[in-house]
Amino acid sequence: MARCGIAGVSAVALDRFRLREEIEARIQQHRDGERKVAFQALLLPEAPLAVSEERTINFKTMGYEPGWLYEGGFQFKKHYFSPKRGELRETTPNGNLTEEFKCARFPAGG
Repeated sequence: MARCGIAGVSAVALDRFRLREEIEARIQQHRDGERKVAFQALLLPEAPLAVSEERTINFKTMGYEPGWLYEGGFQFKKHYFSPKRGELRETTPNGNLTEEFKCARFPAGG
């Protein structure tokens, strides 16, 4: 307050909403700047993001035992692990198609 020449708290209290908006805007500027720095770090070739052999997953050697099988009416043409898809809900409790089901049958019948 002294740096800005504000003598009393009453002046700040009267302008508290504008002060709050300014503080929120300044915080958002810092967030946006940090997001941009993080994004650029991952885009550059010398970025620390790397994949190593010991961290990879070989799906061909993995067993797939779903807790339950898909029981809907849609007939899928292919599946990576087996002809029956596991743990896939076709509809939500209110009857809409689930996002996962829409993705599983995209683009032309999965």
